[in-house]
Amino acid sequence: MFLSAYSTARAFVSTITTRPTDARCAAAIPIDANYYFGAPVADAEVKYVVQRRPYYHWYWWSGPWDWFYGPGYWWFAYDYPWYPGWKHWGCWRPTPWWWPQGHHPPEMVAEQEVEIGEDGTVKVEIDTAVAKAIHPDQDHKYSITAEVVDQSRRTIVGMDKCNVCHDMLALHGGQRFNTQECVFCHRPNNSDEEVRPEEELPPESIDFRWLIHRIHTGAELTNDFTVYGYRGSVHNYNHVEFPGDRRTCTMCHLEDTYNVPLPEGTMEVTTERSYYSPTQPAAAACLACHSTVDAAAHAYTQTAPFGESCGSCHGVDREFSVESAHAH
Repeated sequence: MFLSAYSTARAFVSTITTRPTDARCAAAIPIDANYYFGAPVADAEVKYVVQRRPYYHWYWWSGPWDWFYGPGYWWFAYDYPWYPGWKHWGCWRPTPWWWPQGHHPPEMVAEQEVEIGEDGTVKVEIDTAVAKAIHPDQDHKYSITAEVVDQSRRTIVGMDKCNVCHDMLALHGGQRFNTQECVFCHRPNNSDEEVRPEEELPPESIDFRWLIHRIHTGAELTNDFTVYGYRGSVHNYNHVEFPGDRRTCTMCHLEDTYNVPLPEGTMEVTTERSYYSPTQPAAAACLACHSTVDAAAHAYTQTAPFGESCGSCHGVDREFSVESAHAH
């Protein structure tokens, strides 16, 4: 049994890393949580999820045309799975990158919440004996997703909720794996103005809450949602179908992180392609999904120059709270 367990999640106030480890039957994987200025996240709680999936690694001798045809293009032999014993000692021919690949959804191995040490570390024990007994001829890859909450109650979120649907979410050329990295660029006052053609102005907001809510609403939006990206590439999301009920906030959000009012100091969003701009922070989250002119008028009339009144009707324990309004 070959175990290769690793995961990296970078957050706005800290970094969470698990060190690569190879083991035959068991392993103790250390999780390190550190603030960006280097200090460990001490006196905190960490919730981790361990997932397992089949692991395959194919190696082919390099050839001069690998760059064009892909590794193993020179292979000339056929597969002989019908021959007795070939599956145990034979070598399967290379599969082109464009050939349909089998999808193996991850299997949850462990989920636990523990206190982190003063040095900002905690060890995750992974026992692979069960997998070895059930799948003696199969290697596996183990991944760890960690969520840390420190004394100030700032939540540092791993990617387990995104990866339920996206398997392994990797954007911008496969270089961005964590939502906390996304918010460095997808800020409330940022837009696609620099790459959007002049005739297509005004620009579209790429604020993270606005962008994600709009993408996931997709086909149910009442207006166009097109974002211009790298080198002027065009990305329209009006065809996207969400694989679930968007009223279930916890499909994406952590518990109690979607209620109003929002924390003091949350920035308003520049939304020049919406009905009005700027949009206050709570309204931006709501109007990204509720895209009708009626919803926009409601949010606009309930907003004062010094703040929003959303919590008066939609706050926790109110008649029209977020949870009750989204009940189904």
